[in-house]
This record gives sequence, structure tokens and C-alpha cells, in this order.
Amino acid sequence: APAPLKTSFHASLPLHPFQVSDNGKLKGRGQAAVTAAVTYIACRQEGHPRSFKEICQACPPGSVDKRDVGRAYKALIRELDAGAVGPVAVVAASHLARRFCSRLGLGQAVAKAAEEMAEAACPRDGVRPGNTVKPWDGQSPLSQAAAIILVISRLPACPPPTRPDPPDIAGVAGVTDGTMRVAARNMWPDLADLVPSWYAPRAAVEALMAGDIP
Repeated sequence: APAPLKTSFHASLPLHPFQVSDNGKLKGRGQAAVTAAVTYIACRQEGHPRSFKEICQACPPGSVDKRDVGRAYKALIRELDAGAVGPVAVVAASHLARRFCSRLGLGQAVAKAAEEMAEAACPRDGVRPGNTVKPWDGQSPLSQAAAIILVISRLPACPPPTRPDPPDIAGVAGVTDGTMRVAARNMWPDLADLVPSWYAPRAAVEALMAGDIP
């Protein structure tokens, strides 16, 4: 379940607004951007990481831009020691995949398969067997999660009546349809090794791979 906002205030106590306003290097960042950056850190501290885009979507419309939040976050991290921020959870594609599946109304089996595929494609610890580098590694977790749901929802275990349209998947993830498809195209040659075997037999995955990206 998403972290309630009150946990953000508890987790962000080291970043008291008076401390922030007195810090010369944070002046000019904008109170909305700094507050959003503090919330971003707090969510990660509480083990409920959110992307910059999701944080901005929770703010009043037009009050803050994703780039400004990113700059404020970097400034905060530079000014705070590790003890003030503490351990934080990483925004991983596997976290996002399960959450996006829920928003799309997909079942538990589909969500579990998407989460497992995301973990195989984009390990949370960043360590892949053999330390191999994959074409999708440089893409955002949002794009990776959207591409994974696109793949998982096109297999027989997710029949057409419950299958979300690609634009709906991209919309929930907050990415463009084209960006999602680029990530899927990068994963396409590896699908047989990424899709959980309990969810779809290899023959079904290879049949999907033989066609174009849906």
C-alpha cells in the first residue's frame, strides 16, 4: 500500500523548513520544489519509493516541475550527510510494475509475473549474473515497468477481456507509447529468459517473440 503522507513528515524531520530556508545553496530552488524533494526522500526512507514524476503528480497542478524537483533533490543530498538522510529504498522497476498492474485492474497472477520479470530484467541490487549489460539498462524504471506489463499482458494468461490497451499502460506509467515500445523492443530478444516459466510456457513466449511488438 502507498505510504500515507503523514509518514513523509515524520521521515523528513531532519529537513526542517527553517533549516532549508537558511541554507544558501538551496535558496532560489523554490519552496514547492524543495518540499517535493523532501517528500521524495521521505518516501524512500519509509520503504515506499516514488518517482519524481509521481511526486509531481501529487502536487497542486502546475506548482512544480520534475526537473526542478531533481535539482532540489541533488542539492539536498550534497548538503546533508549520510546520517541525516539514512538508508533509502531504490525506485525499482519491480516496485513500479506491481503498482501499475494494480492501477490497471490486472489480477494478482499478472502482477506477480510482471514483478518477477522486472526483477529478472532490472535487479533491485543492480547485479545481474555475469555482470552483463543489457540495452534497456539506461532507460528509466517507469519505461521498463511499462514495457514489462506490455509483454506480460500479451501472453495467454492475460486474455483479451482483461488485457489493457498499450496507451492505457503508457498512461498509467506516465511515459509515452513510443518510449514504452522502445524499452519493449530492447527486451524483445531476451523475453524467453525473462518471463517467469510458471506464468507462460516457453513456446508461448517464443510465439510472442516471433511477431511484432503489439
